[in-house]
Amino acid sequence: MPFRFLVMVWHLNGGSVIMCYVERGNAMDSSQKKRRKRMRLESYNYKQPGSYAITICTKQRKNLFTLPALRSILYKEWAQLPQHYPGIVAGTFVVMHNHLHGILILKDGFAHEYSVSRIMGGYKSLVANAWLYYLYETGHKYPGKIWQSSFYDHVIRNDIDFKNQATYIRNNPVAYKAKKRAQKHKHV
Repeated sequence: MPFRFLVMVWHLNGGSVIMCYVERGNAMDSSQKKRRKRMRLESYNYKQPGSYAITICTKQRKNLFTLPALRSILYKEWAQLPQHYPGIVAGTFVVMHNHLHGILILKDGFAHEYSVSRIMGGYKSLVANAWLYYLYETGHKYPGKIWQSSFYDHVIRNDIDFKNQATYIRNNPVAYKAKKRAQKHKHV
């Protein structure tokens, strides 16, 4: 069913207010609205000790991580995460052209104040602030907004899963290059 809303326009010259109702589209009840896919396990406590494989993408999957200054910031802030969040280990990490992979470990023996989501939000904020400062200082005109709104995680279940995730992350650049070469030769 179409819905109506009130629009008010203030005219500066005459000082009058024009009000009118505008009819637009169909109103949707909350059950019809498109919901964002849940990214985390529903009943899992992301503050508990464990290992997590993380993937974070650039905004609109743009190839921003090819910029050397930004790559440097990404690696530096990842390495410094334990200084901001005691009881964590910033493990295996690799930066690709439009995303990054890392293993985040919340160590045993700590009462973790922050969840994986809060830590990753903090990381993204640290990188964004350092990047914006770099742009300001250098006068470069690269995009300031670099992050997709969320991130992907995988709760690492055991030692075999940990080794598989770490191997995948370390091999990701080589696998990407091989895939690109295969695509190039396919089209020749």
